[in-house]
Amino acid sequence: MRRWPGRSGPEGVDLYTRGSLYLLSGSEPLVALYLLREGPVTNGAAVATLAVTALVHAVACLALLRAGLAVYLGRRAFPRAVVLVAVGVSVLAGAGVLLLVPGGYRPGLEAPAVLGLHILLAYTLAAFTPLLTLWSLVAVALVAAAAFGLSDLLQAGDGRLAFESAVSAAFLWLVLLVVYRPSVWLVGVVWQLDDAQRTRARLAVAEERLRFARDLHDAVGGKLSAIAVKSELAAEFARRGKDTAAEQALEVRTIANEALADVREVVRGYRQVDLDAEIAGSRALLRAAGVQCRTIGEATELAPDVQAALGWVVRRARPTCCGTAMPRTARSRCGPDRSGSR
Repeated sequence: MRRWPGRSGPEGVDLYTRGSLYLLSGSEPLVALYLLREGPVTNGAAVATLAVTALVHAVACLALLRAGLAVYLGRRAFPRAVVLVAVGVSVLAGAGVLLLVPGGYRPGLEAPAVLGLHILLAYTLAAFTPLLTLWSLVAVALVAAAAFGLSDLLQAGDGRLAFESAVSAAFLWLVLLVVYRPSVWLVGVVWQLDDAQRTRARLAVAEERLRFARDLHDAVGGKLSAIAVKSELAAEFARRGKDTAAEQALEVRTIANEALADVREVVRGYRQVDLDAEIAGSRALLRAAGVQCRTIGEATELAPDVQAALGWVVRRARPTCCGTAMPRTARSRCGPDRSGSR
């Protein structure tokens, strides 16, 4: 596992966001212990059972949240087994709350079992955040809140109490969704931007290669076709014993020399590097890859031969920086060194 300074921007955002979500989801056992300490459960075995249940449920929710983030980022298939385990653990945990908490389910938020169920469903819903759409999550929260309100209405016959219970449950779960869903969305957007920047960098390199290939084709493509045609013509004349075969061969040599000169001209133009142009091109390419660039000094302060040599250095270093190295920052300095030379 790499240290924080060695991580890129997207990796840092991903680690920070994941850590925050995991820490929040992993707080369920602590919340359960606090409620058990202040709650009406006095039986030691029941307290231990509920504490272990909260711990197991937290582990299942963390596993589901981790798998859901991987699905959201397109890194794995839908985790059907993890979902089934998380749902099963949640159902068993809810049953344990109803059976082990004294008084069981009673209308109103003052009932310890009801509060425990609300918290249990809140952590479960948070774990499903990466797997469901926002409106699906909101719908689940509202339906569950309405179910609690309807249950209170049927048991107590008090419409106000049922309404308060439903609104309180919906508010708790919607607030939790407001915390989780934007965080998941942020991780996805950051990695999408990183992929886009890497794609832009690869396209820039491919465009430069295509430019050279296009220049080379435009320079010698027609002449090579003429060489092929005249070579066949010279061979045909030679088979027929005509003197024009020698003339065609001489024309082939002339065209070949012209093509060779054109190739040398193209290569010479490619080899003539301008340090300012190379720095500008590298800066644009690296910025497209998400690298912060800074240039100090002016290339015109250097001698022409030094500019040419450094231009080649910049050109050769560009594929490495945009390939496996991918630094976070890049800095180029043109000017005198400590000894006063340039």
